[in-house]
Amino acid sequence: MESLTDQKAKVDVLFDRIHARYDLLNHLMSAGLDRRWRRRLVRLFKQRCMNHGQGATVLDIATGTGDLALLLSRKVPGLRITGSDISMKMLERARRKFDRYQRTIQLMEADAMQLPFDGESFDAVTVAFGIRNVPDPAKAFSEIRRVLKPGGCFYMLEFGPSQSRLIAGFMRIYFRTVIPFLANRVAGDREAYQYLTRTIESFPCGEVMAGIIWKAGLHTRVAATMAGGNVYLYEGVKKG
Repeated sequence: MESLTDQKAKVDVLFDRIHARYDLLNHLMSAGLDRRWRRRLVRLFKQRCMNHGQGATVLDIATGTGDLALLLSRKVPGLRITGSDISMKMLERARRKFDRYQRTIQLMEADAMQLPFDGESFDAVTVAFGIRNVPDPAKAFSEIRRVLKPGGCFYMLEFGPSQSRLIAGFMRIYFRTVIPFLANRVAGDREAYQYLTRTIESFPCGEVMAGIIWKAGLHTRVAATMAGGNVYLYEGVKKG
């Protein structure tokens, strides 16, 4: 069995390989719905997390090319946002994107399982479609709890297999055939996206995932399901 260090290195290399076409492939594979899913998260953030006031600190883990961090900065003015990711090449693309839209967001290379921040540093933590690529998600959730202030908010978007057998069967075919085909044509990297789709099929979701996050000390619920139950929006809070 691979060590956590080996798994982490493999994920780092994988995202460095696909960074140039990552945004385009995400939009193609989701028919543009990934934008709608992020907006759903941001709307919930605005409804539930604004008690922290102007200048609230937000950590966006596995920020990738920064889509969620950028959306938060545009829709919720005044936030102080830090985006972290294990891939430097993804962060470089995020930085160029932020410069283009004239957004000031701090970026940092960081391992989600060992965050380089003091305890109780952030009012909120977000992560969109990145936690399933962390070798030990439970360790990442423990780190999220550590860096959150008491009463801090946690929001996560993640894929998972639908509870509907019909939809799950359709999506299995889609993930195993259509996505690798698109990845090969657009990015020339069929293998990387085959790996990413395999993680979707086997990743815990729904109440099971909410329970895993609860064990790490974040009171969490499934706030919404989308895409026929293949996308989950989780909401949590650090009590005490």
